[in-house]
Amino acid sequence: MKRSRTSGRAVRAALAALAIAAWLGPWLPGPGGETPAMMHHRKGGGGAMAMGPRFGRHGRGMHNPLPATPEAIAEGRALFQARCAACHGPRGRGDGPAAGALQPPPADLARVAGTRPDMYFFRVVSFGRNRMPAYRDALSERERWLLVHFIQALAR
Repeated sequence: MKRSRTSGRAVRAALAALAIAAWLGPWLPGPGGETPAMMHHRKGGGGAMAMGPRFGRHGRGMHNPLPATPEAIAEGRALFQARCAACHGPRGRGDGPAAGALQPPPADLARVAGTRPDMYFFRVVSFGRNRMPAYRDALSERERWLLVHFIQALAR
């Protein structure tokens, strides 16, 4: 029996739809309207699952799981001096010793701090931006959140 071209196209379209649904699965809402990523975060999870597009452009709705204590900010400052100050400068002004050689120049974090939610900075530290490298593999999740506390403290 000969298959028609129409049935072949329908099969390919159905397979493509299944592949797309499997890929989008973690980001599609379930019966309660929450995505698996949202449920994961609500239950205290973090990591890559919380990075999905359902949290908006700047990660609105997600917060730093570590309290903003003076100790946490001091730990973040030490990490910043060791990992970030070469480009961003010791006070986060984008004036570090390596800044002059970078295009685009490093961000003035002191100016941007306080204008974006914590998750925005966490994503930039984790995945990089422009010439800034990703630190997801170099720093633990806790260390990245500590950096966020220090960056947000620059606004004060």
